[in-house]
Amino acid sequence: MVKKASPRDWSVLRNAAVLYFRTRDRIDYEEFISTTFEAYIPEELDCEKMQKVVETLKELPEKHNFDRQFNITASKIKAKIKKVYKVYRGVELRITDALENIDETIQSERDKDGNRYIKIKTNDEMVYNTFLMKKKEEE
Repeated sequence: MVKKASPRDWSVLRNAAVLYFRTRDRIDYEEFISTTFEAYIPEELDCEKMQKVVETLKELPEKHNFDRQFNITASKIKAKIKKVYKVYRGVELRITDALENIDETIQSERDKDGNRYIKIKTNDEMVYNTFLMKKKEEE
């Protein structure tokens, strides 16, 4: 529902959900829905659709017969964290863990010609230098 309607909101919500699960040993489902989804202000998704998402999530425990409070099995969570985006032919962006500030770490932009780019913040000097383009001197 969210992924197709607003890929940006889906990415932020997915990241927030992964972060919630990764930072706790025990899950309180009501708190999870409240802090992760009800408190979220969508960037593209309209409020009515966001409310429908919350309602659907609240119905899941009864619909799929699971407890509202449960312990985390870390190995099961790790298996579900990885997300791969096909960026360009031969290039994939692989997210392997939750990011504290995903919107400050990964951004998209367009140049004046309409080309689309993904900009990724790095703290690795070698990676940065690998993709550093020297400005061509004007002749």
